[in-house]
Amino acid sequence: MSSNIHIKRICQHCSKEFIARTTVTKYCGDDCSKRAYKARLKHDKIKASNEETIAVKSLPLVAVREKEYLTVADVALLLTSSKVAVYDMINSGRLKAKNLSKRKTRILKADVDKLFDVVAPANPAKVEKKEIKVNIADCYTIGQAEKISGMSNKALFDFLKRNQVKKISQGKFVYVPKAIIDQLIA
Repeated sequence: MSSNIHIKRICQHCSKEFIARTTVTKYCGDDCSKRAYKARLKHDKIKASNEETIAVKSLPLVAVREKEYLTVADVALLLTSSKVAVYDMINSGRLKAKNLSKRKTRILKADVDKLFDVVAPANPAKVEKKEIKVNIADCYTIGQAEKISGMSNKALFDFLKRNQVKKISQGKFVYVPKAIIDQLIA
């Protein structure tokens, strides 16, 4: 039984326009249908391979998470950093480690976790930032602050940023409270 339906469609594989005889036709012919089927199979194989690769890559990380004592390489893997960065943390004292012998450095997993502990205030409701009202008469311009402190422009701005000093902009000038610059000099 033949169909009297003639619907203009676009092939989902080659994107050419064709006349379909049914409402569910997706491809212009048998060749495009076969090519699309092979493309779907290829896509599924690639997806399965990628998932397998991710599973293999995550195996060492799972094994590291189960250990209590870690090597430098384990810590580097856990932190997604380099061994040199881990040794720098150990040498600077940010990370505690124990040398068991010349080539055996072990680190407690709890010490690695402490790297990310943020000390929260005991009662956050009581901690408030004090907004200090400052008159421009009680301030130095950045140029004056540089001369008085003997710092370069960048060093002064880094100092102000590090100590969270609020700068006051008015017109084309930027002002800094005199009290803070005087403390810096003292």
